[in-house]
Amino acid sequence: MTAVAAPLKIFLIAGEPSGDVLGAALMRSLRELAETDVDFIGVGGPQMIAEGLKTLFSIDEIAVMGLVEVIPRISKILKLIEKTANSAIIADPAIVVTIDCPDFSKRVLKKIRAYEPAIPLVHYVAPSVWAWRAGRAKKLAGLIDHLLALLPFEPPYFEKHGLKITFIGHPVVENSIVSLKDSALFREGLRVNPDQIVLALLPGSRKGEVTRHLPIFYDILKHFQTHQPDFKVFLPVAEPVADIVSDTVKDWPFDISIIDPRHSKTYAESQKRKYQALASANVALCVSGTVSLEIAACGTPMVVVYKTNPITAYIVKKLIKIKTATLVNLILERNVVPEYFQEQIIPAVISKKLHLLISNQKERE
Repeated sequence: MTAVAAPLKIFLIAGEPSGDVLGAALMRSLRELAETDVDFIGVGGPQMIAEGLKTLFSIDEIAVMGLVEVIPRISKILKLIEKTANSAIIADPAIVVTIDCPDFSKRVLKKIRAYEPAIPLVHYVAPSVWAWRAGRAKKLAGLIDHLLALLPFEPPYFEKHGLKITFIGHPVVENSIVSLKDSALFREGLRVNPDQIVLALLPGSRKGEVTRHLPIFYDILKHFQTHQPDFKVFLPVAEPVADIVSDTVKDWPFDISIIDPRHSKTYAESQKRKYQALASANVALCVSGTVSLEIAACGTPMVVVYKTNPITAYIVKKLIKIKTATLVNLILERNVVPEYFQEQIIPAVISKKLHLLISNQKERE
């Protein structure tokens, strides 16, 4: 009688929506490559749960961004760090993979390494040491066995400290290819005239982000409307904040089509609709983050805006060592995408820039 191989046990930890997306794709690939069944346990969001992850708690519990914003939740987050680390140690998996969310991940990894040093530890998404807190590279090298990087310029920052790192590329590259035909059909499906101006709006994927940015975006659209009365808004939303966004914009005096991933049958379908919306827009207004890469890959000009707690902004400004916070600009090593942060956010000015990106071909290019 042939013995049945025990399932391969993999412990995954994702702490925010972008990490949930990366984690789900990783799970699909690992399942295809494995020569046995795979059990996924750990922490993840709806995408990873749909792929079969048994999660300890919702990522909403730890998806907090900002130095000041996290303070009221420190006690709870510390308990979740303890719970996650203990669960990983008890599970005794073949490997632990933490995905982004570096501050939470680092504390979990430290506890696992201290009690079970034999468990291989991998971190997916290199911390942005090229922007601030460069010392994290050396500390991470002494903690984990391997690092997976999304951006091509990241490996040298960690290799000099002896950490094994692999540049694996960004999933945006393979996911965001949309044909002109797809874009036209998407507009047609939403009954949008081929000549109508369409503005894609992307206010963020965390509750704090959307509550801070939606009022700003509203003011920008009001200014935009004075010069462009007839325009359409495509608003792709992240699942964790879909209800908040929908409730906020329902009374806005603009023609808005919300692209809600919950209305798609599969994750792949929801991603396709998101990229079709981005590619079929004339211009995009978005928060700083991975979404800027998605918009760029779709070939759509954009303006990036970001506002955080003033104290957080002050501290970050003192620590940061780069002149841009937009990933597209960092990769290109020049400021191509216009960006406005904190006190730079003046709705009338941003509205004017959006109009320029629509009407001036040189600016668009």
